[in-house]
Amino acid sequence: MSLILLLLAGLLLPAMAQTSGPPANAPSYSAASIVNTASDTPNWFTPNAFVAIFGTNLAYTTVGLAASDTASGTLPTILTGTNLRVIVNGLAAYIYYVSPGMVNVLLPAGLTAGPATIQLELDGIAGPLVAINLLAVAPVVVTADGTAVWGVHGNGALITPTSPAMPGESIFLFASGLGQTNPPQGSGIVPAYASQLQNLAGFAVWINGSQLDPSNVGYAGILPGNAGVYEIVVTLPTPLPHDPEIRMSAGGVMSLPQTILSTQ
Repeated sequence: MSLILLLLAGLLLPAMAQTSGPPANAPSYSAASIVNTASDTPNWFTPNAFVAIFGTNLAYTTVGLAASDTASGTLPTILTGTNLRVIVNGLAAYIYYVSPGMVNVLLPAGLTAGPATIQLELDGIAGPLVAINLLAVAPVVVTADGTAVWGVHGNGALITPTSPAMPGESIFLFASGLGQTNPPQGSGIVPAYASQLQNLAGFAVWINGSQLDPSNVGYAGILPGNAGVYEIVVTLPTPLPHDPEIRMSAGGVMSLPQTILSTQ
């Protein structure tokens, strides 16, 4: 039967009325509920960085990434048993964690800066198509709680108020959103080797608002074995302020403030 005959028969209008809105069980979220995972900040997104989507009806179960999911050296776009995908500008993002109220994904490294859309699909039922903006860099210093910088001593022990960093000590810091590396990171590939920032000259560490001498930065690049995570090896200056603010800049963009490193 032709479309015209369906209209004449009055059969199409009732069908449209029944399906004009999303299904009751469709995933629900908004631009305001999509944030940078490392900083819990909206509108601070870049390729090869983590994004958290908060909402309702996002998944049927709670599942996290397991070692078996990356045994091939690549990240999954669907976790086993979830039938959930996140699509960004037509590319499938890499799923790290799903639950009914929150989904955590790594954006594909192959995306480019500029306007983009993100959409979650569960069992073939799509949530809203949400507009976001991708930046070339969006630096974030990784913290334990939004404020305390996640740092590691040279012996592998965590830096804490009871085990602070010392003047002249070489420590490991971590970040996200620092931009492309050389060689570039492949989308969904778990990096096996160190790879320095492509624009290393445009990277800097700042301590209480003063730029650290570039010679004190021994390495700034991808953390092997961890897609989307950057490692920075820093030799702290002498003298060293007590519990200073640590920030990083990449490509002229400064990381978010009030990230504090425990020092003596």
